[in-house]
Amino acid sequence: MKLTVTEAMRLKNEISQEIGRLQYTRRGVSYGTSTENDIRVDDESLTTIVEHMERSNKLLVISAEINNVLDKFNKNNDISLMVRRMKNNQFMLSMYDSALNNAVAKDVKRREKMDNNFVTVVTKFEPYLKKSAIRQILKTLKADNRELQSKIDKMNAQSITLNFDYKDFEDLQDSVGY
Repeated sequence: MKLTVTEAMRLKNEISQEIGRLQYTRRGVSYGTSTENDIRVDDESLTTIVEHMERSNKLLVISAEINNVLDKFNKNNDISLMVRRMKNNQFMLSMYDSALNNAVAKDVKRREKMDNNFVTVVTKFEPYLKKSAIRQILKTLKADNRELQSKIDKMNAQSITLNFDYKDFEDLQDSVGY
């Protein structure tokens, strides 16, 4: 089956949710039969542990396939490096944003009494970073993130090939009976 990377990631999440549902439903499976005086008394409508394990194994094979293909795609295209760079940029953006809000140069004057005289005391604050420099850095980091996101979006629009079809996954979903 051929699909876009974006669709494969959506399908991967859907498969993960299905695995979670299978883990939850294992509580309601039948591990054997119960009889009283040779008359079956257990709920015959329950899925057997054997059926449940077969479904689980098939779903795990599909999950491994999609994860392996996406992992190779990500490694071949340095996606993790771009994502890490974007996260680092986000961190630096928050740091510089804080500096921008707190780096306001100002002079504060106040009058104090010293030896029966009033004197003017001037307190000056000179930030280490100028606002204009901070704004330029912020623009650069934001532009880098936009460029990286654009590259990732273009790559995610590419097609990959999987060794299973939607029908295989849908058949597993139908067999669970949700």
